[in-house]
Order: sequence, then C-alpha cells, then structure tokens
Amino acid sequence: MIRRVMIATALALLAAGPTRAEAPETTEDLRCLAISFAVTSNKDPAISQAGILSALYYLGRLDGREPRFELEKRLSEPNVLPVGKALEELAQNCGSKLQTRGQELVEMGARISVIEQAREAKAAK
Repeated sequence: MIRRVMIATALALLAAGPTRAEAPETTEDLRCLAISFAVTSNKDPAISQAGILSALYYLGRLDGREPRFELEKRLSEPNVLPVGKALEELAQNCGSKLQTRGQELVEMGARISVIEQAREAKAAK
C-alpha cells in the first residue's frame, strides 16, 4: 500500500513538470503593472492615460516573458505591492523604466525618419 502511494506521488510530481523560481524581473513587472492599474483610475485624464500606457507596457513585458503567467491570481495576492516608502520607490523605478524605454523609441523613430527621408530623396532623383 505504501509503495503504491509513493509511486502515485512520484508520478504526480513528474506529470507536474519541473518547478522554477519566478524571475525577479517578472515580480517587478507585476508590481509595476499593479501600480499602473491604480493610476488608470486617477481623475486627471492625462495621468489616467499615462497609467493605461504604462499598464500596456508592463503587460506586454509579462506576456512576452511568460505567456502562461497566472496574472489574475498574482494580482489578487495580498502582498503584490509594498507599502509606504517602498511603494513610492517602486513607483519611481517603474516610471523611470518606462521613460527610458519611451526615450529609446523616440530616438529610434528619429533614426528611422532620417532613413526614410534619404530613401525618398533618392527615389525623387
């Protein structure tokens, strides 16, 4: 009897597959997403819009890294966000990361624009 239980337990563990720790980036992106969702309810439309854009950015990062991520379950956890000073620091870090990526996209757009203008000038000759 004990042998059957041990075999059944071993088979169940094998069927479940290997477990792995969550990447620190995933935890941080989840927290940034939660902050972004909170910002979307701001009464100032500009701030609310920034929250929506931020939420889409962090959702994309999560989906890209872990497509089967249990988002609803993780967002429902009671300690998904820190409190007090740690929350303020996290919000600043999330905003900084988003601003950095936004600046990279602006710079990329400028480079692409120069390339397109050169193509148009060459085609006009």
